Amino acid sequence: EIASCLVGSEMCIRDRSTKTYGFRPPDRPTHDGVDLAGPDVTGQVIPSAGRGVVTFAGGNAETGYGYYVIVNHGTIDGVAVETLYAHMATPPTVTVGQIVAKGAPLGPVGDTGNSFGDHLHFEVRLDGTPVDPEPWMAAHGA
Repeated sequence: EIASCLVGSEMCIRDRSTKTYGFRPPDRPTHDGVDLAGPDVTGQVIPSAGRGVVTFAGGNAETGYGYYVIVNHGTIDGVAVETLYAHMATPPTVTVGQIVAKGAPLGPVGDTGNSFGDHLHFEVRLDGTPVDPEPWMAAHGA
């Protein structure tokens, strides 16, 4: 099961009022996730969308995703599922190989890397390919 609320009670992926940037819009065709922001989002804990194993935890404050985490959720509907959580304020609070439960804290929302302000950049990857998180999560009960 993948959680629909990613950052506190105000950060549900279905709540379009908190989505500040979508999946591959015309002006950014390589934007492979959704950006979620909201009032007082800075420093809020980012929970894992589901149970899995941390396959990446790191990055840096200056480039790309900034500090970020990738969680492998195993195989769902015959495809390998990973989620990515980017632009954390500090290095992640989890380590590679760590098993995380749904809702486990991964790190705080921030503005590191190539970012426009404090937010969570969230991706769903199926067999390594990014897909639009909103319809995929909705189809899986989130």
